Amino acid sequence: MHAARPPANAILRPRLLQRLDAALEHPLTLVEGPAGSGKSTLLAQWRGRCPLPVAWLALHQRDRDPQRAFARLIAALEPLHPGLRATIAGAPLAGALTALVSSLAEAPQEVAVIIDQCHTLQGSALAGLAAPLLDYLPPNVHIVLAVRGEPPWPLPRLRVRGQLLEIGAGELAFTVGETAALLEATHAPAVAGRPTQVHAWAEGWATGVAWAASALRQGTGLSPLPPALARYFRAQVMQHLPPEVRAFLRRTAHLDPLTAPACNAVTGRTDSAEVLEHLRRANLFVTPLDAGRRAYRYHRLFAEFLREEA
Repeated sequence: MHAARPPANAILRPRLLQRLDAALEHPLTLVEGPAGSGKSTLLAQWRGRCPLPVAWLALHQRDRDPQRAFARLIAALEPLHPGLRATIAGAPLAGALTALVSSLAEAPQEVAVIIDQCHTLQGSALAGLAAPLLDYLPPNVHIVLAVRGEPPWPLPRLRVRGQLLEIGAGELAFTVGETAALLEATHAPAVAGRPTQVHAWAEGWATGVAWAASALRQGTGLSPLPPALARYFRAQVMQHLPPEVRAFLRRTAHLDPLTAPACNAVTGRTDSAEVLEHLRRANLFVTPLDAGRRAYRYHRLFAEFLREEA
């Protein structure tokens, strides 16, 4: 239940920590980015500066069982709200969720609830049951979720009401200045222009920047696709995707840009426009190239991985 410790060489990113401070002005905050984009590190750092009592829960694959996930959430909240478990004991899950919201609303103190690794609940019953309750989140509770893709919840209503804070993949990406700070923190050799080179190589992706910093410190060059990052993509991204999505990614890896007609041609599908939009919404290392989302591209390291896997 304790917050993860940031990596030893993690740097503070004030612009993002200040953005997260605004979570205390919203009932719901989504920190949304692809695997390895630094969400957990950022939330662990922000937890240390949050002025409110904080409940922290990091979800796991086992928590796809809604009863288990809910029990762990209650256990995380119990130290802040003694007796909470007894208040909702015995109620069916849907009723227990409603009772939880009511109990939190009646509590005298303001709290922040951070839930990390929320992508593990994608498609689970608990995620579906929680959706209707978003309209009734009490003002004394601030929920901060780390997600990979946009949850299938009524978010447009919350946006219109000003009740939702969103920190997206673009904001999570390292700047050149942050890349330079991480290189310095890891004692990588100082070379003129190196931060710009690393930033371009990793395209600001936090895990890529961190790997590059470590490799440079050890005297290793920046290869097109390091084996360690290939293993990361395989374990943290591909293994969690349906077979048809994995097949689409591999068959379209050589396309640049990605357009619906081109993807249809190489996959034999007729719905590539919808698939590309799904990949974008899921933050699967896909970036639109125009406002109308008629063309996309894969992150360069992910594209290299997919080409090797094809």
